[in-house]
Amino acid sequence: MQSIKPMQWMHPRMNEQSAFRQTIPGKASESRPRSIAAAVAIATLTAINAPFALQAQAVERNTPPVPSSSASESLPLRIEALCSLYSKYEVCHPVVKEKSISANFPTEFLQLSAEDIIEVNIYDARRTEFNYILGSASTIIFGPYGLLGLLAMRRIGDVDFGFTYRDGAKKRTAFIRFKNNRSVERFGNAIKPLLKAIDAQRVNPSKASSAAP
Repeated sequence: MQSIKPMQWMHPRMNEQSAFRQTIPGKASESRPRSIAAAVAIATLTAINAPFALQAQAVERNTPPVPSSSASESLPLRIEALCSLYSKYEVCHPVVKEKSISANFPTEFLQLSAEDIIEVNIYDARRTEFNYILGSASTIIFGPYGLLGLLAMRRIGDVDFGFTYRDGAKKRTAFIRFKNNRSVERFGNAIKPLLKAIDAQRVNPSKASSAAP
C-alpha cells in the first residue's frame, strides 16, 4: 500500500515566482547565448569589411604619399623640370627668385619679372591642349586647401605651371612641367613671393613698380 503524501499548501504569490524562475533563465544562463550572439555578429562584420580593408591597404600601397607642406623654399631655387615654349617638352632648370623666374626653354632662354607676367595658371596635363584649367596659381596655392589639395586630387598625369606674359603686343605662355608631387610642392612654395608680386602689380601697377628694387 502506497502512502500518499499530503499536499502542501503554497501561497499563489510563491507559485508565480516559482513559475517565473522556471520559464525565465537567470543571468548566468543567459550570458552564454548573448556571448554567442556577439561573437556571431563580430564574425559577420569582419567578413563583410574584409574586402574593403584589403582594398584600402592596396590603395595605400599603390598611392604615393603626399608630401607635407613646407612654409617656404630658400630662394633662389634651381629645380629640374620639363619646359615648353610653343615646342616639345625638354629638360630645363628653372630658377625662381622673389620677383622673377628664368629658364632655358628649348627654343630660347627666357627671363620674366613680375611686371612681365600677366597670370599664372596650374593645369592638369592629362587633358589635351591644356584646356582643363584647375584654377589660377594664387587661388590654389593660397586657397583653403592649398597646393596639397591639388596634389591629393591628382591621381595620374603631370602638373603644368603656365606663365602667361607679354611679348610686345602679343601674349605668350611658357609651360613648366613636373612629374612628381615633391617637385610640384617645392616649386609651388618657391613661387609664392612671385605670385604676391604679380597680384600686387595687377592691383596697383604704379605702386608695385616703385616698390620694386
